[in-house]
This record gives sequence, C-alpha cells and structure tokens, in this order.
Amino acid sequence: MRTSTLAFMLLVSTSLAAVAEEPKSICARWTAAFNAKDLNAQMALYADDAIRVAPEGHQVGSEAIRKGFIEGYKVYSDHHCKIDHSQSLGKDTYYDAGTWQITWASEKGPIQIGGSYSGVVADGKIKLETWNLNPESVTKVAAATAKTN
Repeated sequence: MRTSTLAFMLLVSTSLAAVAEEPKSICARWTAAFNAKDLNAQMALYADDAIRVAPEGHQVGSEAIRKGFIEGYKVYSDHHCKIDHSQSLGKDTYYDAGTWQITWASEKGPIQIGGSYSGVVADGKIKLETWNLNPESVTKVAAATAKTN
C-alpha cells in the first residue's frame, strides 16, 4: 500500500511539474522562433483555429497569423518574454500570463516597447493569445507615429 501511494504521489508530482514547465517551454520556443524569424517553427506552436490579438490588430486562424508574422518580422526584433503566472485549466489545457518586450523599427528609429500577454494552450498548441502595450510603450508608439508639420 505504501509503495503504491508513493508511486501515485510521484506520478502526480511529475505530471504537475510537466504542466508547470510547458508554459515556459512554449514561451522559450516562441521567442527563439521569432528571433530567428523561423516561420515554420513559429507556426508549429499554433492551433489551426487559433486567435491572436496584438497591438497591430487581430488574426483568426493559422493563415492570418502566418501573414501577421511575415509582416512582423520586417519591423520587430529581439523579443523577450517572461511568464508571471500559469494555471492548469484541465487536462492538457492551461492559461499563462506574463510580460514581453521587443525592439520596433519605427520610421523614427528603433524603439524598445513592451507590455503584457496572456494565452491559452490546449493539447500543446496556442489557441488564444493577447498582447497589450504597457502605458509607457503606448506613449512611445504615439510619439513615433505622430505626424510632424
């Protein structure tokens, strides 16, 4: 009895550790793929019916997301993300949230911007993610895109 209880506890703790590590793994793989401008590796992280909402707009489905990355690779570089919170939502599904920063090649020169993100991953694929600018970045983007007379 004691051996089976110990084996069960080990199995549960190993499973929970795998769930806890998966968000970090997705974040690390996303960042590595983005910084390498590896579109195939980037898209392998998304479900076919994924929804992505970012400051530059929203994309529904893998083809729209693919097009968004092709455009994003032209003006964004040096992405970093950090997971601040991760929570299991059930079997093979979890929610994570964190912060990000990136270099944006604006018409007025490179600018560091950042914000927060959240996402839902199911069966190892990103199903939903949102990316938001922090207030300081909103100010930077507004200044960089302001028309001069």
